[in-house]
Amino acid sequence: MPGQCVIGLQWGDEAKGKLVDILTEGKDLVVRYQGGANAGHTVVIGDEVYKLHHIPSGIINEGVLNLITPGVVINPPTILEEIESLLPRGIDVFKRMKLSQRAHVVMPWHTLEDRMWNQLVSGEDNIGTSLLTANPANGQAKRDKIAGSKQIRGKKPSRRQKLVTVRGQVDQSKNAGKFKINIKEIDTTLNQQVELKRAPFPKGWDRASAAAKVKWMKQFEASATGKRFVARNKQILEDAPAFNLRYSPDGEFVIYDVPPGVYGLQGRVDKEIDGTLHAFEVFAEITIAADVDEVKLDPLPVLVTPLLNSGEPAPKVSVVTYDGKAKLTLDAPKLKGKYVFLNFWSVKDSSKGVDHQQNVQKMVEALKDKRNVALLNICMDANRQAAVKHIMKNQYKLGLHGFTNGPDHETVDTYGVRSTPTGFLIAPDRKIAMSQYEFYNLTKVKDSLTEVIEDRITGKDKPTPAADKKDDR
Repeated sequence: MPGQCVIGLQWGDEAKGKLVDILTEGKDLVVRYQGGANAGHTVVIGDEVYKLHHIPSGIINEGVLNLITPGVVINPPTILEEIESLLPRGIDVFKRMKLSQRAHVVMPWHTLEDRMWNQLVSGEDNIGTSLLTANPANGQAKRDKIAGSKQIRGKKPSRRQKLVTVRGQVDQSKNAGKFKINIKEIDTTLNQQVELKRAPFPKGWDRASAAAKVKWMKQFEASATGKRFVARNKQILEDAPAFNLRYSPDGEFVIYDVPPGVYGLQGRVDKEIDGTLHAFEVFAEITIAADVDEVKLDPLPVLVTPLLNSGEPAPKVSVVTYDGKAKLTLDAPKLKGKYVFLNFWSVKDSSKGVDHQQNVQKMVEALKDKRNVALLNICMDANRQAAVKHIMKNQYKLGLHGFTNGPDHETVDTYGVRSTPTGFLIAPDRKIAMSQYEFYNLTKVKDSLTEVIEDRITGKDKPTPAADKKDDR
C-alpha cells in the first residue's frame, strides 16, 4: 500500500502538522509513529483553529483513520484534554482515531526526574526539555522506552500471547455491474467470538411459555444478581478484541496485532437498486492459530441481498418438481387464493437439533382450513434425489415440493435467502405478508410456528421493515 512520510529534521516548528493536514486529502490513514505531547501542531480551517499535541492533524478530515502507534509516548492528561476539546466541535475522535494499547505512558516520576536533571545540568550540556509545555518528562519517558527496563505501556500483551497479521481482499468479480459497490462504503469489523455466561434459568425453562419467559427475564434483570450478571457479560464483550477494517481501492485490507482465537468478520451497507433496498454484505468466520505469524484469507465475496418488506409485491417463484420436468410457481392451482408459506429448507436442517419441517407440517395442518394457508416447500440442496428420499422417509406429506438443485438459483437470489431454514408468508393478493427477517425474529420469541403465522394473518402483530434488522442472516 503506497504512502507518504513527513519527517522533521530540526528541533521542531517545521510546519509538519500543517503539511500533514494538506496531504491528508484522498488518504485512508494518518499514522503517528513516534514522539510525544511536546509536539505542537496548529491547523487553521476558516475561522476554526485546532491546537493539537498528541492527536494527528489528520483528525480534522472526515473519513480518515488516525493511528497512534507503539512508538509514541502518551501523556494521559494531555490527550484527554485534546479529545474533550474536539468532541464539542463535531469531531468524532473515537471513530476517527485508534490508539495502540502498546504505546508508552508518561508517569509522575518522569516529571520529577525531568525537573531534577534540568536543575543539575547547566551550560552547553543542557539543551532543556519542554518542562513547562504540554508534555513534561517526555524525554525521561522516551529514555525508559529505549532502555526497555522501566517503560510502562497502556496494556502489555502476555509474553505467551503471539499477535498475528491478517491479510485479505474483497472480491466483486461475480457481481453484475449495478450490484457492484465502492468497497470503502461497507462498514466492516473483525470481532473475537466469546462465550458469555449463561443465565441461571429456572427448571422447566425450555417448556415455559413465551409470556412466562418474558416475565422471569424482566424480574431477573431488575434484581441485584441480574444486574451483576449483565455487567459481567457486558465486560466480556467489551474486553474481546475488535478491529475496524480499512479497505484499499482494490478491496485489500490488513489487520495487525490480532490475538489468536476465533473471529467473525462482518460488514454491511444498504443501497437502493431499481426501487428495492439491497444489503451488500461481507462476512466470514476466521480461526487464528497461536503458532502462525500471518493469516492470508481467501477472497471474500460481496453478497447482495434484497431487503424485501411486508406489503411489497412478492417476487416470482420458479422451481422444479420431483422429477425435474415441471415448474412450480405461485400461480399453481393449489396455491391460488390462499396464504402461501414459502418454506426454504435443506436436508442438513435436521442436524441442527430441531425438526423444522415437522413444525411446518404441524402449522399447515392447523391453519390450512382455519386461515386458508397453503405450503410451498423449496429445497435448496444440489442432490434432488437425496432430498426426495428424505421427504418420503420423514413423511412430509403436506404442501407442494419444489427444488432449486442448489443454492445458486434465481428464486433463492431474488428472495435473498442465505441460510436455511427460513420462510416468507405470501398473502392471497401476492404481496409479502411476512419477510424472512420477521420470520427469523418472531420464531425466537413466540411459542410455535403456528402462532407466528396465525398472529400475522389476524393482524395481532404488525410488520417491521427488513432494513431495521441487523441480524446475521
